[in-house]
Amino acid sequence: MKSSLLVIVSLFVAACGGGQGGDLEPGAGSSVLTAEQASEQPGPVTVQGFLWADGPEAVRLCDAALESFPPQCGEPSIPVSGIDITTVAGTDFFENIFWAESVRLIGVMDDGTLQAERLALASSANGLNARILVPPIIVQPNPGWTILMSNPGDEPVDIVFPSGQDADVLIRDAAGETLYAWSATFSFIQEVRTETLLPGETRRILLQGVPLEALPGSYELEATIAGEPGPGAMRGTIHIS
Repeated sequence: MKSSLLVIVSLFVAACGGGQGGDLEPGAGSSVLTAEQASEQPGPVTVQGFLWADGPEAVRLCDAALESFPPQCGEPSIPVSGIDITTVAGTDFFENIFWAESVRLIGVMDDGTLQAERLALASSANGLNARILVPPIIVQPNPGWTILMSNPGDEPVDIVFPSGQDADVLIRDAAGETLYAWSATFSFIQEVRTETLLPGETRRILLQGVPLEALPGSYELEATIAGEPGPGAMRGTIHIS
């Protein structure tokens, strides 16, 4: 039986490339982490994600945003101290919910909480963001996938693709076995091409035409952009009916 889709789950990943500019440049040998990665790394960190708060004090940095209105913080996420979200440039709010996209924090992870020392909206030339829009319950056989890749920086970014493939989506079971690969049924032109993502531009990538066949249950999804430089993999749990 098909289920109605009330919200869209947006699996978000922050770019982990080098060359970040401004005061929020990671130190030598460091990288920009997701909230999940930061939760496992005590000490100094640089983290990027979706900043969200239920009231000005209850602030979290999230790897996923539940795109209802107002949006909600999906997991994984980490609590954040030392930030007044009402003063963050670009913050939106509705009633007592506050949120800001593509926020980068430098601080210290201490006992599971990020003690933020510096904050900014991502604004570097190479700091690409990506998210995949996923229904909370996927109805077989042909869901289709939408990936959004954005350049929040103030300089154009040239992305080099080695073939005609733009992106891919993989679905794995609890044992890690790949049950679905969107690209597996296609042959792509082997020709290097370069696409430029302008400052503030978001590109929509549609992946369609490949049926999904799996038993009902929960699975792990991984989506990637085929070009470089690009954001890292987008990962999250999906539910198939």
